[in-house]
Amino acid sequence: MTPGRRIRRPQARIDTSGQLGLFGGADAAAPPLSKPLGGVERAIRLTEGDPRRIMIGGKRLDEHLKEMGIIWPFVLARLLTEQDWAPYLARLSPNGRPPYAPWAMVGLVVSGIIKGVNTLRGLEELARSNLGVMWMTGGICPDHSVIGRFLLLHAETLTDGFFAGVTASVLKATGSDTEMLGMDGTVIAAAVARAGALKAEALAAARKEAEAEAKVVQAKVAKATQAEAAGPKTAEAEAAKTEATQAEAAEAKAAAKVEKLATAQAMLNERIAARTAKGKDAKGLSIHPDEPEAVVQPQKDKKTFTPSYKPLVAANAARVAVAGDVHPSSETALVERLVDRARAHGRVKTVLADASFNAAGVIEVAAARDIELLAPEGRTLPGEEETHKRSDKQIPKGEFRYEAESDSYRCPAGQSLRRLAATSEYTLYGGAPCADCPLKARCTASASGRQIKRYPCDPAKEAMRATLASPDGRARYNKRAGMIEPVFAHLKENQGLRRFRRRGLAKVRLEFMLHLIAYNLSRAVALARASGALFGRGLAAALSRLAASLCALLARLRPVPPTLSTPTPGAAHV
Repeated sequence: MTPGRRIRRPQARIDTSGQLGLFGGADAAAPPLSKPLGGVERAIRLTEGDPRRIMIGGKRLDEHLKEMGIIWPFVLARLLTEQDWAPYLARLSPNGRPPYAPWAMVGLVVSGIIKGVNTLRGLEELARSNLGVMWMTGGICPDHSVIGRFLLLHAETLTDGFFAGVTASVLKATGSDTEMLGMDGTVIAAAVARAGALKAEALAAARKEAEAEAKVVQAKVAKATQAEAAGPKTAEAEAAKTEATQAEAAEAKAAAKVEKLATAQAMLNERIAARTAKGKDAKGLSIHPDEPEAVVQPQKDKKTFTPSYKPLVAANAARVAVAGDVHPSSETALVERLVDRARAHGRVKTVLADASFNAAGVIEVAAARDIELLAPEGRTLPGEEETHKRSDKQIPKGEFRYEAESDSYRCPAGQSLRRLAATSEYTLYGGAPCADCPLKARCTASASGRQIKRYPCDPAKEAMRATLASPDGRARYNKRAGMIEPVFAHLKENQGLRRFRRRGLAKVRLEFMLHLIAYNLSRAVALARASGALFGRGLAAALSRLAASLCALLARLRPVPPTLSTPTPGAAHV
C-alpha cells in the first residue's frame, strides 16, 4: 500500500428509514452541528444515529430493552452525556466525509470493554450485533480501522481529562467520596512473547549481525540502482527497476531493525547502570527488542519472568477507581501522581496500601499533603500471627524498639544498640554484646554484632506501626482488601485484562485507562441495580422515567460546540 494512502471502506449503519418516530410520525433528520471557523460560517456534519428510530419486533429498541430489563445502556448514556465533548469536536475537520460522533464512538468502546471485548475487530462486530450497543451508538457501524484511529487521535484526552470527567460523574452517581482510598498495583504482561527477551551479550551480537546485513543490503541497492540507470528502456531495464525497488524496501527494513536493536540496547544499558548504582547484580537483566519499554520482571507466581508493565489504582470504599496509571516496573513511583489526581475529586484523608508502599518516598508524599498513610512493614499487621514467609537469617528491623531518651535501640533480647556513626542519609546503631546471645543465629552473622540504620522516615514508620497495632487502626486497614482487590479481579476476570494488546508505554497507558473508564461505568450500573432504583416493583415506571429523561438528554448530544478560530492542525476524520 502506498505510504500515506487512506483506507476507504463503505460505511455501514442500521437502517432506520421508514420507521416510526418517537411520537408516531417520521422523525426529521438531526441538523448538522455548525460553528464559525476562521471567521467563516461553516458546518461540521457528524455521522450519528438516533436510537429512537431503531425498531425491533414492531417496537422501538428502547422499549424492547426496557421490557427485557436491560438498563445498562441507559445508565451509560446518561453518564456519557455529562461529559465535555469539546476537546473531541475541536479535533474534527469540516472537510471530507463526516466523522462519527465522538460520544457514539466512546460509547461503543467502553461498552465493548465492559463485556470483555478488547479487540478492534471485536468492537466492529459488537456494533453490528448487540442491541444495547446499537442503542448506545444510534446504530453506527464503524470499521475496526476507524475505531483504532479514533483512539489514537484522542489518546491524550481519553487518558486524562475524560477519565477524570467520568470518575466525577460516577462518584456523584454512587454518592461516594475520596476520603479513604485503597491503593495497590499489579503486574500485567506486555504484548510480546517472553522467549524474545535478550540479555546484554545476545543483544549486542544481534545488533552487530543486523548492521552487517544492512551493509549487504545497501550494496545490493547501489548495484541495482546503477543497473537501472545504465540500461535502456527494455524488459531487462524494467526488471532492474523492480529489483531496485525491492532492494530499497529491504534496505528500509534492515535499517529499522538496526534502529530497534540500538534503542533496546541503550535502554538496557540504562537499566544495568541504575541497578549497578544500587549495588545489585545486573547480569541477569534482559530486554525485548519489540517492546523495550516493558521490563522483564517476575509475575504473580514469583517464578515466571516476562516483559510486563505495572498498573496502579486508587479506589474508594464504593470500589470506584478515582485514579490510575501505568509504570514499566515501579508501583511507588506513581503514588504522587495518583494522590494528586484523587485530590482533584475531593479531600483525601487516609490511604491504605500494602507493605510495598511502606517506603520513604511514599511517606514523604503523604506527609506533604497531610494524608494518613497506613501500610504495614510485612504482610501481616503488628501483633497478628505470622502468615508469610520471612527470612531465617535476620530478625527484621521492626522488632527493634527505638528509645528517644537515650537515642538507642532495644533489641528483642533486651540489649541496647548505641549510636555509632551518622551520615547525611542515616544514623548507624550497634555495639550490643551479641556473641553469647541466644538469638544471634536468627539475628546476624556478623562478628561485630547486629547493626541498625535509622533513616529520616523511620519516626513516621514507627508512628504508623503503632497506629496499625491499635484496634481502630487494624479495623480501618482491614477495609483495604475489599476496596482495591475486587478492582483488579474485575479488570482481569470480567474485562479480560490479562495481557496488554498494545505496545509502548503510551499505548499501554491508553489501554489501561480505557479499562478503568469502562470499569467505573460498570460500577455505576451495578450500584444502580443494587439500589433497587431501576428494579423491583417500580421497574416499568422507573425505566419509563429514565427513557423520558434520556430523550431530553439526547439534545445535549447535539450542542453547538465551542467556537474555534481556525481549524486544528492535524484534524482527522474519524
